[in-house]
Amino acid sequence: MLRRLIICILAMFFIITLTFFMMKALPGGPFSKEKKLPPMVMAKIEEKYRLNDPLFKQYVDYLCRIARMDLGPSFRYPNRTVNDIIKSGFPVSATIGAAAVFFALVFGTIAGLIAGLRPFNAADRILILVSAIGFSVPSFVMAGILQHFLSFRLGILPAALWGSPQHAVMPVIVLSILPLAVISRLIRTQVIEVMQQDYIILAKAKGLSFGRILLFHIMPNILPPVITYLGPLIAAIFTGSFVVEHVFAIPGLGKFFVTSIYNRDYTLIMGITIFYSGFLMAMNLLVDLVYALLNPQVKYPGWEE
Repeated sequence: MLRRLIICILAMFFIITLTFFMMKALPGGPFSKEKKLPPMVMAKIEEKYRLNDPLFKQYVDYLCRIARMDLGPSFRYPNRTVNDIIKSGFPVSATIGAAAVFFALVFGTIAGLIAGLRPFNAADRILILVSAIGFSVPSFVMAGILQHFLSFRLGILPAALWGSPQHAVMPVIVLSILPLAVISRLIRTQVIEVMQQDYIILAKAKGLSFGRILLFHIMPNILPPVITYLGPLIAAIFTGSFVVEHVFAIPGLGKFFVTSIYNRDYTLIMGITIFYSGFLMAMNLLVDLVYALLNPQVKYPGWEE
């Protein structure tokens, strides 16, 4: 654990450094669009936010702020700090992301079991077709298709904004389509492989019911690969929510991140990048530990028998 935490801290340091200097290399600045302001006023604003300091001094000052868990003020949202924006936006993103992960896991597992237990039948061919669509169609295209049919044509769901459970339906569906396709194909492959193993044939010969075979012999052997995929799944859903939240005008961190790039809001870009990097590292570490606990064949260095 200590070794992994040290690696995560070093990775976070490189992420902060790389993001900071790449961001500063972009043309323009957070107040470059304010061309109507007199030069003296612009100079005062830049002095207030220390944008006229040497680049290396800005970098060192920002590292000192990060050490105090202070992400600084937002340049484009007056009287709001980056910490406040994350506190208000992340619960919205987490709600959509958690629902999409749950949806993808449950329905992906069910679809993969149905297809894997009877491969090459009608259900399996439908799964292959649907998963191919899920792999191929980008999330923003799928969002537009759902908005067109479910909102403008049928009028059964709101097209955008946030405020009720109905507003979350389409974003959750869009975010879960790709991971659902991956999980269902992964489960299908694992089930086909497991069904050919000798212990399954022996269990059938002993007269065990299908429910017992599924619960005690099939599921324990197909779940570890799915758990391994949870880390990349969470990363894909939470980073994919950037575009989806912007399309559906959802006030989550993804929407703030996209607008912060347009506005060159340096502190907000850095703050959301740091927050999501730490969050995804923690989720990957947690998934590794859970996988090691569930699969006795896995032994990480330093773990005793």
